[in-house]
Amino acid sequence: MVTSAVKASTTKQEQKSELVQLISKIVGYGIVGVSLVLKMPQIVKILKSKSVEGITKYLFYLDIIIYTHYSGYSLHNKIPFSVCGENLIILASNIIIALLIWKYNPKITRLEKIICSSVFLAYSYLLLSNKYLSDAHWSIVAKTNIILLILSRLPQILVNFRNRSTGQLSFVSFLLSFAGYIARLTTVLIETDDILYKLQYVTGTTLTGVLIAQFLLYWNNNGQIKRD
Repeated sequence: MVTSAVKASTTKQEQKSELVQLISKIVGYGIVGVSLVLKMPQIVKILKSKSVEGITKYLFYLDIIIYTHYSGYSLHNKIPFSVCGENLIILASNIIIALLIWKYNPKITRLEKIICSSVFLAYSYLLLSNKYLSDAHWSIVAKTNIILLILSRLPQILVNFRNRSTGQLSFVSFLLSFAGYIARLTTVLIETDDILYKLQYVTGTTLTGVLIAQFLLYWNNNGQIKRD
């Protein structure tokens, strides 16, 4: 009797665990699908206004590095596609936005463009080829990503605070990003035991939440914006 009860309890727990895993995967693939349009509102807003006022270039420069880290780290550690598939898509979107910033910000010199392009191409090959770094190096990459998340968001947060405005930043893109971070954090907590990977999403969720709060705080503020 006791043995049968234990077996029945174990079976129910296994079924519940499998259901949670299934739901997590469905949510994960949903996040990958949404990532295809995640940055589109920001891209459209820049193209319509032909302006990048109030947008700090460092937010997207560092985001490119961050999502290169995410993508390389995921490939190296064979993290399921349902947990990391959106990273390459968001990486491509951030590159498009960076190119638009170059187009509409006349203060960015040709030399800066050449240096940034060269560094990114070399660095992305180093990470995405998955040939040259050891596990110890990848651990450093993950830890660095947490720092980069702070460095990428903090300047934009400070610019928003200084201008009392979010400028040409797209609320829809950041709202989708925030929702994606929350959903992705949930799937990461369920589907992987990698502590460093979890910390990256905790950090990203928190800082993106601060940016969302600034959108709401400065919603009706039409004060003068300084170009970064």
